[in-house]
Amino acid sequence: MARFPGYIFHLRSSAPSALAGAVVCALIVFGCVAASPMQPDPLVSDAALGEVRASAAKSISVAIVLDKRIVGLKTFGDADAATAFSVGSVSKMFTAVSVWQLIQNGRIGLDADVTTYLRQYPALRGITVRQLLDHTNGLPNYLDDAFANGSVTRKTTADEIISSMLSKPRDFASGADWNYTNTGYVVLGRIVESVSGLPLAQYESEHIFKAVGMDRTFVAPSQVKDVAAPFDGEPGDWSWYYACGDVFSTAEDLARFDIALMQGRLLEAKTFAAMQRTVPFATLEPGMRDGLGLFVTMVGDVSEVGHHGGEPGYRADNEMVPARGFAIAVVGSGNYNTAPIVSQALHAYVGANLQAPLPPDAYVDGAPAVTKRLAMLLADVGAGRDDRSQMQVLAAIGIPAIADRMRANGSLTGITFLSKFYTSAGLLYRYRLSFTKGQAVLTALIDESDKIATIEMASLPPPAKYNLGGSRAQ
Repeated sequence: MARFPGYIFHLRSSAPSALAGAVVCALIVFGCVAASPMQPDPLVSDAALGEVRASAAKSISVAIVLDKRIVGLKTFGDADAATAFSVGSVSKMFTAVSVWQLIQNGRIGLDADVTTYLRQYPALRGITVRQLLDHTNGLPNYLDDAFANGSVTRKTTADEIISSMLSKPRDFASGADWNYTNTGYVVLGRIVESVSGLPLAQYESEHIFKAVGMDRTFVAPSQVKDVAAPFDGEPGDWSWYYACGDVFSTAEDLARFDIALMQGRLLEAKTFAAMQRTVPFATLEPGMRDGLGLFVTMVGDVSEVGHHGGEPGYRADNEMVPARGFAIAVVGSGNYNTAPIVSQALHAYVGANLQAPLPPDAYVDGAPAVTKRLAMLLADVGAGRDDRSQMQVLAAIGIPAIADRMRANGSLTGITFLSKFYTSAGLLYRYRLSFTKGQAVLTALIDESDKIATIEMASLPPPAKYNLGGSRAQ
């Protein structure tokens, strides 16, 4: 999603001398801009930039924090360090911090029933604030429908969104399972408004943005002078992203937000620690678990916390390693993948070993019965047979291509659960497959009749180039 014929680079003179080598090279994930005895590993530059350049993003901006200080900013393309971008679901961090501030002040109970604060919605009874924060509430994801039926182009309200989702059955009983859903954060935004007496945008502006000097951060559709237009995609009307994806910011402002969190200026240390408690049975990728307003990820041997953001035309990523005082913020317009940039920055600045195996408890299988079922199916396919009775027509059509890819990759040595998502067509599962000659991702959709509706396999690049456990949630 990024195009960048040139760049603007700014380095703060306040960088600690102990960091001089890294700072002279600045964001070595993008290559050095000045002579330095430190030469970037070509793998670092290639992994960070190759995929981004290939996707031709229009503009991209990155900020690096070391020892809780901004030490470097770098911007490519049709933007400068003052340009604000949509940060997509990184907005959820601001909604979550707003909720946690009110929890910290005793005005919201983490395990209180939602109807305590939103009595106008009795159908929300049985869902707690915690379950909204960690996506275990069972509410269907409203944006799926909005994009599918085209309604995302017209204006809406938070109450219209909530009412429309309450007319649908829940994906599961609250607290019984996990599914990433924007609907829960719309409800959280309304809770903040109900308790504080302020519109969510005003609350965030007064208690977060202004409090830490985020001068170029705002909630759409408010405008400032320098705003990046979306590239290769249109988000629709911004009213659809209330509380879950409606914030515009810069890389530098996101870095200020991260510093304030790590310094305890927005939340007390114990509150920020509570925000990082994860859902045991939920994972988006091996090593990534959902917290209470952010994701906690093991990247090799380093634990990071933060959130990814993606909307049509924009991508963002905001990640911290609080134990090291490190953060990286990436914003841009386009459809590029932020993971190589973040992963290589972790490697360069924090010494994260991208090849280190994750601890066993990082691999949480959110669908053990499905894992067993698909493993048996793959064993049958590898042996030249398969049970078509458990498949719909489209899945059966895809089996020969999967058999060809399996033969090309050698013997199957492992199947690792990656993610599970609820869709209107059924449950979508993703797995990483390990073979003697390579790796692949398997995607299978299981419909309401318990049949495999579709099944696809795609090869992965060699694991030495990318951290396969460090993908980012949208």
